[in-house]
Amino acid sequence: MARVVDRARQSHALKYFSFSHLAVEKQHEIFETEMDTRLSTLQLSPQISEEAYAVVDRTYAAFSSLFDGLLKSLTPMQAVSLQTSTDAPRATVGR
Repeated sequence: MARVVDRARQSHALKYFSFSHLAVEKQHEIFETEMDTRLSTLQLSPQISEEAYAVVDRTYAAFSSLFDGLLKSLTPMQAVSLQTSTDAPRATVGR
């Protein structure tokens, strides 16, 4: 996404999706292994588990809507030049 925002020359307006924010996020990877271990040991009731999946599904839907809106706001020329960057399959949450 950072590449799309950069190529659209919108990094200043969309800082959350820019390379500068991506760099901050990459610093968080240090804790990824520890977090994976902690999460894998959690035991949730079926009700809480379903609620957690529903939150994740809503989050993915919200981000998809956000990105779709971003793409629609691009000029036709920007959209064509970015088409190959946005053809990646969307993530789904497995249960």
